[in-house]
Parts: sequence; C-alpha cells; structure tokens
Amino acid sequence: MDLDSEIIQLIRQNARPKFSSLNDEQQTKLDNALKGNFNYDLLRKELAGSIDDFKRERFNIVVNDIGDLQRLELGNLLNGNGISLAKLQNDLNRLPRFQLVDNENESDQSLLREYNHLRLQLIMKCNAIETMRHEMNADVNYQIIDSMSRTVDLKNWHDEVEVELKELAQNLELILKSWPELNDEKRSQVAKLIGASSLMPILNVKGEHDT
Repeated sequence: MDLDSEIIQLIRQNARPKFSSLNDEQQTKLDNALKGNFNYDLLRKELAGSIDDFKRERFNIVVNDIGDLQRLELGNLLNGNGISLAKLQNDLNRLPRFQLVDNENESDQSLLREYNHLRLQLIMKCNAIETMRHEMNADVNYQIIDSMSRTVDLKNWHDEVEVELKELAQNLELILKSWPELNDEKRSQVAKLIGASSLMPILNVKGEHDT
C-alpha cells in the first residue's frame, strides 16, 4: 500500500497515523510533530484540497495537450504535411473518458465538460474530414448520378405515358370499329386525332389523307 492510500485509510478510521512505508526515524519525527490532539478535520480538508488541485492540474494537461500534440497546433497539422489524420483519430479515440464521482465542485465539473466537449468535437471534425477526403478521392461523378436519377424518373414517366397512349389508341380503334354509323366527317375527325396524337404506328388505321 502506498503512502497516499495509507493516509486515506487512516483518516477513514480516525486513527493516529502510523505508516509502514516510513522508517523508524521518519515515524518518530511524525509522532513528535503530531503530539497532542490530532485535527483530523483539518487533515481531511488539506488532503481534499491537494487532491482537487492535482485533478485540476491533470485535467488542464489533458485539455491543453493531446499526447505530444498541442491543441493550438491542431489546425496547422491537419493540412496533410504534419501528423496523419489516421494517427490523430486513433489518439483521440484512446483519450480517457473521465467522470466525477461524489464531487460537486463547479470548477471540476466545468473543466470536465470542457474536456469532454473538446474531445467529442475533435473526433467529429476528424470524421468529417475523413468523409470529405474519401468523397473527393472517390471515382464518382455525382453530376452523372444526378443525371441518371432524372433519366430514370423520366423513363418511368415516359412508360406511364406510353401505356396511357396505348389505352387511348385502343379506345379510338374501338370507336372506329364499333360505330359504323359514324359519318365520314366524324371518322375524319377521329383519324386526325389519331394522327395528331402520334398514334398511327400503334393502330392499323389510315388517316384521311391515306384514303
């Protein structure tokens, strides 16, 4: 057990500190320094303050330094001439995820929020850069894809119109065959309608100009 762990354990037990990690001379000096009533509350406060200072310092180091990569240098190094994007993504993904346990210190919470926000933002931006690079390097012409999409839509529309034209042609053909009482004028009008509707190839019907 290290010295810090022993201190925490003794404070919890409210026991006069005796440390196995100290030699006899060191322990004697400590006993002399702690003669009389031992103020455990003061020790707890000082120890908690030291731990908070240590955590705050470590958080600041993590926030300002990503491995050996200074935060302010990120923009310059993402130009392709410095650190590789893949390595940066790997380093970001390996950054620790911190949580505060039983700590309501607003400064610590604010620092942790800043760290987590920075970490997530960097990961998202790296992913966006990687996606953009992939699309720029891909052998894909998006104008062709868009044009093909419109062509497919147009083909579907053309097919629908063709079906409707065939139905119209069949109806007109049925009229010509089923209504022998139609006079020449009416038949001429139907024939003109067939010709104007480009239905001549569909029907075996001759227009007026062919008769």
